[in-house]
Amino acid sequence: MKKREEYSTGKKLGLSVEYDENGNVIAEGSYVEDFKDGSWNIVVGDNTEKGIYKMGEKHGQWKHFYPTGEQRFVGNFTLGKENGKHKYFYSNGSEQLVSNYKSGKRVGKWIFYKETGEPYLMIFYKNNIETKIVTVQ
Repeated sequence: MKKREEYSTGKKLGLSVEYDENGNVIAEGSYVEDFKDGSWNIVVGDNTEKGIYKMGEKHGQWKHFYPTGEQRFVGNFTLGKENGKHKYFYSNGSEQLVSNYKSGKRVGKWIFYKETGEPYLMIFYKNNIETKIVTVQ
């Protein structure tokens, strides 16, 4: 693995690019004062993640993609903590899970779907505690 990074006064600053052993880019983004900051593209296995870092933490909307380019995940973060609706998708594009977070804690209704699109399970959370499970038939 190789990296190309810029430094100022001993701290990472500016563009950072990381390559695998074949020379393919596996991570690309910027640093400010040694913290990831701004837009990043990261390859994890066969999947790609795209989103924003702020002060080294995931911030704003993040998306993950299958190797085919189909969306695998979309969700929001606030300084590293999950916030709001998070959706996971099957490779055919149908929803797999719709979940909700508040300040990194599971809240509200989580709905699990079959690959055909029908819901099969709902789990309700309050302040990160499971309060109810409903099997959908």
